Amino acid sequence: MADFIKPRIFFVMLLLFAVNIISGCIKEESFSDKELKGTEGITIDFIKDYPQEKYTIEKDVPVDIILEIRNKGAYPETEEQKIDGKVYISGFDKSIIDIEKEKDLADVLLPSAFVAYPEGSLDNIQFDGKILSEKLRAEKYEANIMATLCYSYATKAAASVCVDTAPLEKNKVCSAESKTLTSQGAPVAVTRIDEEVSSDKIHFKISISNAGNGDVINREVLEKCNPYGDKRLERDDFDKVELVKVTLGQQELKCNAENNKIRLFNGQGFAICTLDKEDFKNIPTFTSPLNIELKYGYKSTILKQINVLKVVI
Repeated sequence: MADFIKPRIFFVMLLLFAVNIISGCIKEESFSDKELKGTEGITIDFIKDYPQEKYTIEKDVPVDIILEIRNKGAYPETEEQKIDGKVYISGFDKSIIDIEKEKDLADVLLPSAFVAYPEGSLDNIQFDGKILSEKLRAEKYEANIMATLCYSYATKAAASVCVDTAPLEKNKVCSAESKTLTSQGAPVAVTRIDEEVSSDKIHFKISISNAGNGDVINREVLEKCNPYGDKRLERDDFDKVELVKVTLGQQELKCNAENNKIRLFNGQGFAICTLDKEDFKNIPTFTSPLNIELKYGYKSTILKQINVLKVVI
């Protein structure tokens, strides 16, 4: 009897081992195939007590600013890619508070939530400085510490659409219709795709929006975010999204975006992309993925007030 039980125990253990391996593989595959949601890209926040809310000084004292920085979005797609952008510290009298003014995001490890984990990658950025006692001529100084984050980001969206080559026919696999999309793990989102079929063309109206809490800027002028720079952001630098490409399957569509830029008004914008029906002559109606790629700059700020009290001897 004992000899009979031993093989059964061995078989059960082997089965459990196999189940664990299979379940682990399934979990890994489901994560890699996961469609990332959300309306955030890179975010920053002050680490508690860095800087402190209150400084009492008799002589020069160090003041350190540490920012928690996260990549909560879907870009970049590989771990080797770096985020193009910088963080700037400003808002105070620099003759009283002497501190580092900027840090480059290329020096920070910020893989996307796809590459890292669903909550996004996390790192810290530190700015070292000091409060100069001799320069403070008052007993109290209320200083505003502003951190400005300015970076380049991308959005990729896809939806299955109908290539309706015979709009008057009734019996077919699909008909032209509108599609509402959810967020794509980025602050700029593709929100809707409207399809219209004419006698010789198929038009796709692609609507986008600024779904985040910051400002969309032309990614070609990121250096203008520098509050200490010679050039500042102008009205024409805001609300410009680059339409990199729109493809239907393997075919790239022609779009009406001027200089490949979509202009946002009140956070909303659109482009119309066209497909010639002649390209699908004698081909019955079918469905195909419409892929959309956007690139843009994004700017956001956070603010913290500190109080400096000078001990008068």
